[in-house]
Amino acid sequence: MTAATRHAARHAGLLGLAALLALGFGCGQDDEIFSGSLDTPGPVGMVRGVGVFARPVAMSADQHGGRVRLLDLTTGRYASTTPHASFLRDAALPLGRDRLITAVAGLAAPSGTLDVWALDARHNHLIRAPWFEGTDGAGVPLRVEPVVTNVVSTPAGGGTAEASAVVLDRGQATSETFTLTFDGAQWQVRGSRSGPEAPAPKVGTWVSDGGAVRLVLSGEPLEGDRIEVQIEAGVQEWDLGGAPQGMHLSRNGFHLAVSAGDTLYVLTTVPEATPDTLVPAVTLPTGAQPGRIDEDRDGQLWIADLALPAVHRYDPSTTTLVTLPMPWPVRDVAPVTSADGRARLAVAPLDGAPSVWLYDLFDDAFVDVNPSTPGVDGMTFLAPVEGLSAFEEPYELPFQRDPYDGDAFGADLSQTTIAISLASGKIVFMQADTGCLASDRLGPRTRRRNSGTTFGDYTPEFSADPPFTAYLSAAEDSTRHVVVNACAGLARQETWELTYDAIRGAWFADGTVTGLLTTPIREDARYTADNGQFSLLMRAGAAPSVDGWRLSFDVLDGILAGSAAGVADDLPQITFDLPGEPLAYVRPRGPTDDDEREDAVIPEVVVSARSEDVVVRIDARDGLITGIWD
Repeated sequence: MTAATRHAARHAGLLGLAALLALGFGCGQDDEIFSGSLDTPGPVGMVRGVGVFARPVAMSADQHGGRVRLLDLTTGRYASTTPHASFLRDAALPLGRDRLITAVAGLAAPSGTLDVWALDARHNHLIRAPWFEGTDGAGVPLRVEPVVTNVVSTPAGGGTAEASAVVLDRGQATSETFTLTFDGAQWQVRGSRSGPEAPAPKVGTWVSDGGAVRLVLSGEPLEGDRIEVQIEAGVQEWDLGGAPQGMHLSRNGFHLAVSAGDTLYVLTTVPEATPDTLVPAVTLPTGAQPGRIDEDRDGQLWIADLALPAVHRYDPSTTTLVTLPMPWPVRDVAPVTSADGRARLAVAPLDGAPSVWLYDLFDDAFVDVNPSTPGVDGMTFLAPVEGLSAFEEPYELPFQRDPYDGDAFGADLSQTTIAISLASGKIVFMQADTGCLASDRLGPRTRRRNSGTTFGDYTPEFSADPPFTAYLSAAEDSTRHVVVNACAGLARQETWELTYDAIRGAWFADGTVTGLLTTPIREDARYTADNGQFSLLMRAGAAPSVDGWRLSFDVLDGILAGSAAGVADDLPQITFDLPGEPLAYVRPRGPTDDDEREDAVIPEVVVSARSEDVVVRIDARDGLITGIWD
């Protein structure tokens, strides 16, 4: 069953009521019943400013189809401006099917206007598209109405063709020019922002593929004749002069920063002050290629560099730039303030093993996530990092429990985290204080085994008879025999096998993911794995160990992760592959939030999953998917 089918079934009970509303209460043609409508959703961005929406709202843009939709972050449904019918969602804002939208953000004003800012990587354009132009007397937003502004016939072949045009569906029309060229038999049609369209007949009625425009063709065309139909919806475009890489709308909504090619642009969002031609905000170092952009709590912009080993800090108020050297070019950067008030950067390198590093701006140095190894380490992953997004304030991480007896211990840990999107289909959360990942309630641990030959959490593959044969010593006050590193993310989820080598007089560890470790495990000496993942104490038996003896144990990484494995009971099961960049935020508790924690604010992440054409909402406190837009 597809996502569209599931969602249609889920809302089938609303069809009768929706029909009554449409017929008897004047709902316009932009209102549609929920259906599977996303098509390769890509970027997700926040709506900034104070507008007509009483709750936090985000935007999702399709990378195939060029449509933008509004997401109500509190209810987990599409945002609606239809009073008393929140199950209806407003028609999407079309930007053009021929566009490739790679970033999107919205700016709402108290007057009721809503502007969409977006990057178009196919045409290398920055776009501003007005969605609402104000409100009516009842406070309902008024959509900008696309109109036909001009129809021009060019009888290049000497024909007498004419056309009349009308906008059929304002939910499908955008600013563009439809060009019709007669080939001797029919009209070939192309939209400047919609791309190729179905051919039009020599004479008669033609409707664009998306249903936006209807033409009535008449006269006697000849080969080579052209007709141009211009549609105006108020969309503005700026040529970026290079491939767009990043865009950020400031939290106060005053500035928009865009990176493209080797240039950083920063412009005001006030329509009257927006320039006709973009001018670089500052001169970047030679060879720089600015990438993704984020903002710290002081309003400073941090820009990843895709070419130079550096990140850049730009101050919009003083127009000054500071370059901070890095060991490598940077894929993404996220400024964050730790729970104890330290300003830091989460940095994802462009090349090398997938990893995220914490850089402390007070110490001017990287935070060592794994002190058990030489040098300074970041947090490494088995899948590529798709993007980073930091929360702006701390929240309570899961209450910890002993992994064996289930007893609670300690207190909830208040931390600021960075959401990390992994290509494997997971969202994990890095703690800004330590660089460790947030753990689930049990944390990194060994798996308890239940077979008759098992000693708690490990299984000998020889005739074990402690203390006459070698055995693992139990950890103090625990039935565990292997102590897993408590910093979630350092220990992989894998099975370890220890094998005795009589020639070298030691045991050696081999992990199904990590591989063979080189440091020998000596009997009656505490052993810590080369990478610090775990430690153990192998006790010698009264009888000497025999070459080839083996024992094994399983390590659970204990990482708190949002994935398809954790979906709320009232939502459909989904796959969650090919995630996009995450958007982390904290919102006030809403009327539909009925979890037992009763926190005043709820930390969440929204992210697209292109594998199933959905956008999901994830609760950062437990990793549960609590909302699905499809």
